[in-house]
Amino acid sequence: MRPLVMLCALPALLVSACSQPSPDAAVSTAAPAAPAAELAPAVEPEPPPAPPACSGLDQEACEAAEGCSTIRGLSAEDLAQLQRPDPAFSGVPGSILGCTSSEQGCKEVETMAAAAAGETCYLFGDSCVPEGWVPCKMKIAVD
Repeated sequence: MRPLVMLCALPALLVSACSQPSPDAAVSTAAPAAPAAELAPAVEPEPPPAPPACSGLDQEACEAAEGCSTIRGLSAEDLAQLQRPDPAFSGVPGSILGCTSSEQGCKEVETMAAAAAGETCYLFGDSCVPEGWVPCKMKIAVD
């Protein structure tokens, strides 16, 4: 009767042996994944910082402010002087008339504007003019 007991015990040994991890198997220490409902919400990207408020700054403050650039314009007199250069003149022609954000996109087109209608008209090397200025026409005397 002994052989029958061994045959009956064999299936129990197989089930026991198969349900145990092998000594060669890697043991995972990672925590189980969290359910989707418990995941942190997606972080919204921060909007880019607003360009600095440069339009009201004077020349000195504009030059000192990070992200601001001066706006230089040429009057009709400046343009006439450029046509007959003065050897004693060593500066940059024109006047600083305003301040703008360096991030503002200016078109590469010469623009004429004045602080108000009937005021002195200035030529700007691009489309950036001081805030509030209006378009004008300039008469240039040619010698």
